[in-house]
Amino acid sequence: HPTLPMSDLIVICMPTGTKLDGDTAWESYAYADGTRSVYNGQACTYPAYTVRNIGHNLGLGPSYEADGTSDDGTCMMGGGSTDLTSTDGPLKCFNGAKSWQLGWYRSKQKYVNTDSMLPWSGSIAALEDIDLVDPNQNQYVVIQIKDDIYVMYNRRLGVNMGTQTHLNDIVVVEQNDGENE
Repeated sequence: HPTLPMSDLIVICMPTGTKLDGDTAWESYAYADGTRSVYNGQACTYPAYTVRNIGHNLGLGPSYEADGTSDDGTCMMGGGSTDLTSTDGPLKCFNGAKSWQLGWYRSKQKYVNTDSMLPWSGSIAALEDIDLVDPNQNQYVVIQIKDDIYVMYNRRLGVNMGTQTHLNDIVVVEQNDGENE
């Protein structure tokens, strides 16, 4: 709209019962690589919907487990058993692929090129310990191997207390065309 100020993202909260394609039971939607996310009624108050939809706005695709049918419970772009209707959570982060894509921990990320045939060793720390990570000591939060493999420690603590699967494990994900397994 020409009279609206310039903004990066727009969140639109519609009154309960607003019709979308003739249906009033919809909860939310977002435009991939767009600027808008739209919510119906109470869905506007649920952080899980907001995080996931803004993730889509930022270009993040959905996250699945390796079977391709179930949601990745380690990532906000998956679902797992996340209670999407909680007004105070969930406390869950993005998986390694999404974290790398967002670039939030760029100074604490490591790209490992396996084509070089040079050995690499280092350690991976949980997001909760990011302030203790020292790349000069080969310590990282996210590791990318080649172009589509990402490694992250899914520690169930602090900001990631709500993760539902692969608790306190090193999680390896493969991302293909914006979606990952």
